Amino acid sequence: MKKVLIDLTRSKSLYNGQGQFCFILGNELSKIESSKIEKTFLIRKSERKLFKNHDKFEWLQYYYRITIPRWIRLIHQFFIPTFDVWHVTAQDVNFWPISAHTKVILTIHDLNFLIEAKTESRRQRRLKRLQRRVDRANYITTISNFSASEIRKHLVVKGKTIQVIYNGGVDESQKNKVGSKPDFKSIDSKFLFSIGVVKPKKNIHVLLPLIANLEEYKLVISGDDKDQYASEVRQEI
Repeated sequence: MKKVLIDLTRSKSLYNGQGQFCFILGNELSKIESSKIEKTFLIRKSERKLFKNHDKFEWLQYYYRITIPRWIRLIHQFFIPTFDVWHVTAQDVNFWPISAHTKVILTIHDLNFLIEAKTESRRQRRLKRLQRRVDRANYITTISNFSASEIRKHLVVKGKTIQVIYNGGVDESQKNKVGSKPDFKSIDSKFLFSIGVVKPKKNIHVLLPLIANLEEYKLVISGDDKDQYASEVRQEI
């Protein structure tokens, strides 16, 4: 039986993209029974209640943290569980396998930091860090063909497979547990709904000329609006 670990530590931020990715992935994988795979889910203790079969979920192991000195980690590899396959579910999580024999699946969601980093030095520092993780990975997955093209453009993958796997949705049984539907009773027409942080990377402003030409629709924008970009969108409106 192969021992597989799936890192779900990003579920600590449940109401963002990576949090939902881990939440849905963990619940769906925990339903699957296999005589060939023994699954372990890496999760914070306080988030275990989010998952149905939480008895299969493990509290964070301190010595899996990459911030721990390597010599300490190497000593403790003989005392903590090792795995055949380790799924790193986000490119910047802080937990990695200790054993060099563990195969790594690395999911890279995007390379947004290339645009968002405030300085070139920060951009290059993060790119080098991600390159080291790509070097360690045996297999790479990403969420879109665009992200795959960005990975090939900015990183050296050395012939490794990049598999595009689109993000899944929420099944009917989970809808009430993820959130509640906002009250749109005050809107008396058809509308388009945008949800997410109101930042330049979301390109909210391109919706404004669109909605101006759709007289039968209104536009509802929902999300954190602390960024200066939100003020610019309001001004354009």
